[in-house]
Amino acid sequence: MDCGGSGGDWFGVRRLAEAEVVAAAAMARRPSTAWAEEEEEERPLTVVFASPAENFTDAAPIGNGSLGGMVWGGVATEKLQLNHDTLWTGAPGSYTNPDAPAALAAVRELVDQGRFTDATAAATRLFGGQSEVYQPMGDVNLELGGSDQQQAYNSYKRELDLHTATVLVTYSVGPVQYTREHFCSNPHQVIVTRIAASEPGHVSCTLSLSSQLKNTVTVTNANEVVMEGVCPGQRPPAPGLLLRNSSSSSNSISSSDDDDVTTGGIKFAAVLGVQMGGSEAKAAVLNDQKKLRLDTADWIVLVVAASTSFDGPFVSPSDSRLDPTSAAVATLNRARSLTYEQLKAAHLDDYQCLFHRVTLRLSPPGGKGTMLKRGVGTDEGIIRTSADRVKSFATDEDPSLVELLFQYGRYLLISCSRPGTQVSNLQGIWSQDVAPAWE
Repeated sequence: MDCGGSGGDWFGVRRLAEAEVVAAAAMARRPSTAWAEEEEEERPLTVVFASPAENFTDAAPIGNGSLGGMVWGGVATEKLQLNHDTLWTGAPGSYTNPDAPAALAAVRELVDQGRFTDATAAATRLFGGQSEVYQPMGDVNLELGGSDQQQAYNSYKRELDLHTATVLVTYSVGPVQYTREHFCSNPHQVIVTRIAASEPGHVSCTLSLSSQLKNTVTVTNANEVVMEGVCPGQRPPAPGLLLRNSSSSSNSISSSDDDDVTTGGIKFAAVLGVQMGGSEAKAAVLNDQKKLRLDTADWIVLVVAASTSFDGPFVSPSDSRLDPTSAAVATLNRARSLTYEQLKAAHLDDYQCLFHRVTLRLSPPGGKGTMLKRGVGTDEGIIRTSADRVKSFATDEDPSLVELLFQYGRYLLISCSRPGTQVSNLQGIWSQDVAPAWE
């Protein structure tokens, strides 16, 4: 049937008889030989990088709906950027634009006159003033390794696995292979990182927390770091206003220069807990630097919990009685009672029941498509990154890349929006700017 209204021919479609419906359903359930061969094998869906991130957009996103992280995957240093979906500037109030009715009338008149370019320009008056903005919570900073990890590294790979919602970083320094695995758990509301080496006693790092927002950092003991901060009460007039070093004395929340612009907003807390294993493992508090030093461990597990004082859209930050530090510590303590394996198992059960609802197959199993999806090039040991696949798509249309893009979109939505969280908007829950381009 021609739906364009151009007078094309019509045709009828008869309803199938019951026997035909049954036969068609049976045929649909019977996979072809090619597809059947892959029934037992999960099709790889990985976003692959061959080097650490150089920019925010190169980092790999993880999230549980409210808490988000960007994994940069460095070797000598690592940065895990943190966001929380309720950390915004501003307070409840009337954001109605009184000039909107007149602006709308002007736009309509210009449209009626066919002056569409002028109408588009006039429509900017409908927006009113600038809105409040989303804020970055802070960073987990890792200075990795001892003298061995300052050496040249090889066999680097960073991979976001969409089937498991985990980021895996692997590389070798001499004979030692290092692995870091990151995921963000919705059941336990924490980000979990496991750092390990192929030989015992080779995992060492210095940990710290920092933020562009006003904050204080405390190392409470040899396995916990707490960062408490506050969001601006108003949209910052310039990005430089809040770029303060957390080690500066002027960064204290109780300092005399506080005012509604810099400290009148939502409060936040991020708490980092540490577990480690190995007969030679040891930890030390570097209070002068507000850091935690871990040495000669076989493995280290980092667990990050975060919370804010946001108490709903109609409660002013100054009226909130929620204590983000107590909430974050309580969340961390619940997660600490579990092993890494238990935390990961709960994460997989939760995530995969959503992600595995949909399968898209545009390419046959085996052959070039599967090889590319595994992130491996034609030469042994050569990593074919997702960026390489995007570049070559213009001349070599790889249907498995379309599958990956489709599933990556689903992964991002699952990771930035869950029941009870804020609604996903624009770039989700991931942002590094105090004055972002989007609002």
